[in-house]
Amino acid sequence: MKDEMLDIRKVLSGKDGRLYVTVNGKTYFLAETSAFTATLNITNADVQPIGSLLIGATTTGVSISITMTEFYIRDDVMMQPLLDALAAGYTPTYDFQGVLDRSMIDGQESRQTYRNCIADGSVNLFNFTPGELVTREWSFRVNAMPEQIKAFAA
Repeated sequence: MKDEMLDIRKVLSGKDGRLYVTVNGKTYFLAETSAFTATLNITNADVQPIGSLLIGATTTGVSISITMTEFYIRDDVMMQPLLDALAAGYTPTYDFQGVLDRSMIDGQESRQTYRNCIADGSVNLFNFTPGELVTREWSFRVNAMPEQIKAFAA
């Protein structure tokens, strides 16, 4: 059997990605997002049975975090719901859906959903530097396991 070659037509770049957010029951395409990352963090504990030289590991938990950067174009989708909810005494949740689209090449897309996300860490409320694009950094913790809605096939 002949080794398969990489089909470079299937290599994607950031232009092939889309990000959607659902907040307060309404879904928005976040065209103003310049970067998006979802990361699975696996926490292990060492296990070394008596008489064994090998230290193994067992998984004790996982967490999922999201980071994103948005161009500062609008406040109504992400920032206003956060400020309104905090003023009312609770933390709002956001649902994200990341999409990588290869439909023009082979009709496929990869799509994952991240539900019940809450803002985590520092959120840039307002910042600007003369001569620079104005952006806002966000970090979220995901409070549900990610869902693979569609996946690329070979």
